Amino acid sequence: PSVFTQLTMIEMNLEKLFQGVIDRQPNPDFPDTILQFAREIQTLCALDADAVLGALHLNQKRRYTVMHPMDVAVLCELIGQRKEMPREARLPMLAAALTANISILELQERMHTQVEPLTEEQRNALRVHPVLSIELLLELGVKNEDWFAAALHPHQKLDGSGYPRAKRG
Repeated sequence: PSVFTQLTMIEMNLEKLFQGVIDRQPNPDFPDTILQFAREIQTLCALDADAVLGALHLNQKRRYTVMHPMDVAVLCELIGQRKEMPREARLPMLAAALTANISILELQERMHTQVEPLTEEQRNALRVHPVLSIELLLELGVKNEDWFAAALHPHQKLDGSGYPRAKRG
């Protein structure tokens, strides 16, 4: 199958996996399934990175809660390749890219189409979501510390203005 077809299959399966989490009927093999998606993304990026980027760019009709993590995972993979990180060392980073927002899936989908400014409740949910996502990943059976670290800190900023921990540097 083409890169386009294979990416679509990953996205469809990721959406099903996320729906199970939302419905509180998660796949018992959640961590292994996410890692398999990460490996498939690595394979596709190694096969034809331009086609992968093109497929993501051309398919804008995806659900935001699938589109965003897929886009981030692909970019993480390509940057990791460029930095010559070992393939296995990139896996937790890709897994984190796919799952960092797992605690706010429904909120993200609503906010993606929302035209009015965020409510204070939404802002608060965004500020705490990295910690809540780690808690949920633990419940789902994730045990990898590198996965947790990457999922916890994507919103940190060098000046310390990021969240959840306002870390500097």
